[in-house]
Amino acid sequence: FLAGLRSGREQALSGYIRIGAFSSISRSILLPLAAEIMKEHPGILLDIRNRELRELPQLLSSSAVDFVFTTSPLERS
Repeated sequence: FLAGLRSGREQALSGYIRIGAFSSISRSILLPLAAEIMKEHPGILLDIRNRELRELPQLLSSSAVDFVFTTSPLERS
């Protein structure tokens, strides 16, 4: 995922990424992945917002997060 952002440049990646997820996926998948990303790319700041699955579409549509982690497609309300 992040390797594609580099596009062959030798500059370090940096930026602020807002992620929405529900708690079970955050604990099992997202937090271990976030630790790896921050170790490899210290210039990236992650803002992880744990919400109920039904709240994730609103976070995304209101631009409160850049993307969401989920195990199934989101239903729009």
